[in-house]
Amino acid sequence: MPESAAAARPVLGYCNQLTYRQGDLVEVRASGRGPVDVSLVRLNHPPDDPAWPVPLTTPVDAVPAVRATAAPQPVYPGSYLYVTGMQPLASARSLTVSLYALPTRPASGHPQTLVSTIDPAASGGFALIIDADGGLVARWGRESGPAGELRSPVPLLPGYWHVISASLDEAAGAVVLAHSPVAAVPGGAARWTGSERDPGLRLSSEPALLIGAGRLPGCPVAARLPGQPGVGTSFNGKIEQPVLIASAVPARQLGSLNPGAVAAAGEPIGAWDFAQDQATASVADTSGNGHHGVLVNQPARAVTGVRWRQDVHDWTRAPEEYAAVHFHDDDMEDCRWPATAAVRLPDDLPTGVYGIRLAETDGSAADLVPVIVTPAAGAAAGRGDVLIVLSSFTYIAYANGTGRGDQIDYVASGLAAAPAPAQPEHRQLEEFPEIAGSLYDVHSDGSAWMYSTPRRPLLTSRPDWKSSWRDAYRHLGADLYLMSWLDKLGISYDVVTDHTVHEQGADLLAGYPACLTGSHPEYISRRELDAFAGYLGRGGCLLYLGGNGFYWVTAESESVPELVEVRRGFAGTRAWTSAPGECYHSLTGELGGLWKHRGLPPNLLTGVGMAAQGADGGGSAYRRAKASYDGPAAFLFDGVTADVIGTTGFDMGAAAADEVDRFDPANGSPPWAVVAASARELSQYYKLAIEEIQITRENTGGDHEPGVRADLVFLEQESGGFVFSVGSIAWIQSMAVGYFESDTARVTENALRRALTRAGR
Repeated sequence: MPESAAAARPVLGYCNQLTYRQGDLVEVRASGRGPVDVSLVRLNHPPDDPAWPVPLTTPVDAVPAVRATAAPQPVYPGSYLYVTGMQPLASARSLTVSLYALPTRPASGHPQTLVSTIDPAASGGFALIIDADGGLVARWGRESGPAGELRSPVPLLPGYWHVISASLDEAAGAVVLAHSPVAAVPGGAARWTGSERDPGLRLSSEPALLIGAGRLPGCPVAARLPGQPGVGTSFNGKIEQPVLIASAVPARQLGSLNPGAVAAAGEPIGAWDFAQDQATASVADTSGNGHHGVLVNQPARAVTGVRWRQDVHDWTRAPEEYAAVHFHDDDMEDCRWPATAAVRLPDDLPTGVYGIRLAETDGSAADLVPVIVTPAAGAAAGRGDVLIVLSSFTYIAYANGTGRGDQIDYVASGLAAAPAPAQPEHRQLEEFPEIAGSLYDVHSDGSAWMYSTPRRPLLTSRPDWKSSWRDAYRHLGADLYLMSWLDKLGISYDVVTDHTVHEQGADLLAGYPACLTGSHPEYISRRELDAFAGYLGRGGCLLYLGGNGFYWVTAESESVPELVEVRRGFAGTRAWTSAPGECYHSLTGELGGLWKHRGLPPNLLTGVGMAAQGADGGGSAYRRAKASYDGPAAFLFDGVTADVIGTTGFDMGAAAADEVDRFDPANGSPPWAVVAASARELSQYYKLAIEEIQITRENTGGDHEPGVRADLVFLEQESGGFVFSVGSIAWIQSMAVGYFESDTARVTENALRRALTRAGR
């Protein structure tokens, strides 16, 4: 984002995490136009019904408001490798650089830098650049005047590995540039070697190297983050085995050498092995000189390299075949804005969802940055009667998705009759694309977007964010209803997130007689699945109050808080498909895709699993089954006289809408589970989940397909606990109708009261 655009932008902020503990210091980072008032508020519910007796927000008086200055902050997307402390570059007289590169968009219309030492403020250094038309350029500093250049007339081939090398000799004033495809190409296409004489050639530069991006003037990141430069002209594609030696290689030899041979041809300065430390941002220098590097903005790791032979698909078994990094010009892991203000959370602050309010002092604009407050470290479990587990993995997975919320074309897929209007937040993302990008998007080169992070303004996690297709609150906004409901009932609760459960496991859950999910716990880690299973095995009660839950294998970084990764594989209802050989997560080494295909379908845990999704035609009510009148599940309907429930709701007008789950023993639902009610009257725009279809066929919509339904299930456990599953994302928003004076709220309360009664509460 250019400085001029940042200066005109209303205040916008973020925190480095979504999840904090009582007593934590929370730094908020903001870009704005001057003074802002910073305060902490509790978020009570989304702004849907002003007649509710509860305000949207409640000030936290224990945290005094402060005034701060929100200066304009630019955003520099694009990933790269940064290596500093390379003293040989400061006095270099001759250099040779070589690497493997697979450009995904060589003719992109703008330059892309492969390797650079050039400092725009100095006259020395060199760079290897792919020009706007896909041709390779060697550029070097000169003692005076503009930089020198040597251009190849032969464009690089998109999607092919190339050996790319350049040799520069300051004493001889000689430059050699060579490139050739690794695979045999008829007629020698894409192969070229050329040379140039320039007595003004100057190599010595500052001791820093960039791989995957180049330096641009006026990018003052170094002033904010010591040692990391501002960058631009980012590369789209893969790089493997970059090497740098302190000697020149003659033209007659350079075109026939690969990076390994170049490394052996002279005194090494650096040789970087991308196969090591795949779960981190660290890159080892194997030359013995200790010039280790750091990857910035989370490019893709554990991707197939030049030596991949298609027979091994797990990178942990053959890391040498995965010694590449896939860089993108729109990668964004951290905006790296400085802290604008800090808020100390009181030790006794009730857990829940809060917001740091940033209000421009002239009243012209404001932002509300969500903060989820969880129990302090070491706090005794069970202080609240129940535990809410908010779906922070899901919030981050969907964060700042483009395409009006979804990459999938819902109209073309038959999920909607007409395009949905854009919500204000989506227009903001169109205005500020530098912060956009979710696990539902693809990068500018068409490759999968596999990582997402909260270290940027998360517009889709604001309490007022709505899904365009459904004109309804989704994710965090929808889940706020759950806390409003418990507040009305007077039932005390604690709030944690996926990240908390992933970290602390079943022991965290054990102190609570009931655990409640939000509306869409779609993304979940193995540790979290094990925690819920262990909790039920100890007699706990799980209220699964959403749909399409426990679906995607999700990995979390051990080194970067709340950085999540998803590899979707080749199946499931998905926005993109993994590239061949790239289904194993870089952060954990585990196979990605659906938990169902890992032998852990959600049905095993909750009794139901993903059945269908839809974005048009309204929702459906639940018709009670015979088991709702007599038997172990009949108590759920105490005080409910109607045969049909959930006829109203804020999400598409009914309790079963958006994405729905069904009971299905063929997918692992325990046969003793009780189906107490079902919503079957879903429209043609609700399509059977793609993983349910073995062969292409017509009539998979709700108007024909019996598998398109939502089931309300009661599942007893041998331990004495139970699972109550509602099978719909829209259920909670049906509960909220009439300030929770709905039949769906009553059914849910009956389930919760049974769990509390079992525990003597």
